Amino acid sequence: MHAVQQCVRLPAAGAVAAYVAAVTDDNAALVEKFVERRDSIAAELKPDTASDEIEPSSGGQWSRRRLAALVAGTAVVTVVVTAVITALITAAVVGPDTEEPTAETGAAPQTGDDPIFSGCSADAVRANAPQTVEGMSVFVIYSPACNAVWGKIERTDGAGAGDSISVVTYRGNDPTRSDTQRAVEPGVGNAYSPLIVRSGTEPICVTGSVTVDNGARTIKLPEPQCT
Repeated sequence: MHAVQQCVRLPAAGAVAAYVAAVTDDNAALVEKFVERRDSIAAELKPDTASDEIEPSSGGQWSRRRLAALVAGTAVVTVVVTAVITALITAAVVGPDTEEPTAETGAAPQTGDDPIFSGCSADAVRANAPQTVEGMSVFVIYSPACNAVWGKIERTDGAGAGDSISVVTYRGNDPTRSDTQRAVEPGVGNAYSPLIVRSGTEPICVTGSVTVDNGARTIKLPEPQCT
């Protein structure tokens, strides 16, 4: 589940089947559909993707401590699986038979691509120092193979239901640019933005926020994280 949460591993087929069965009252046709979709996505990724993990860039133990906090209980694991299944359902609705550009096929990634479906998460590394504020940890993630950057936010409070996560990734110091990438996900434990392909030496920055107390209050990242 740690690898799933870090956006470098799909859930196991059994987890997909169990979740879809639970939320669709054992609809066998839908279970089969989403397991097949999960398997097709897995086939598009590199064979060693499942064993890759995003590790901190400088020696800390944040991943072990954060994992222990984030998966301390069935409720948090359910949130993670829900987020991944939501991504699968969205992909199916948008068009599961549409071939996405992937690093595997040699097609160049494009700004706005999904980091997982594009294959760019296969060699992803964390590009910023640990940055945690009340209710969230913020990650700037870089793929050397794709020369691309995206942002990811994890909740640190074990919450999610009734709240939302917002992630914004943008070039330079201007989040209003036309190629700025945004993601707003309700009721999840983590969320990531579409990627931006690096061009020249211009920095790419990540910012975001989480809501707490059933949306009553918003916690924003004080300063953007850039690479």
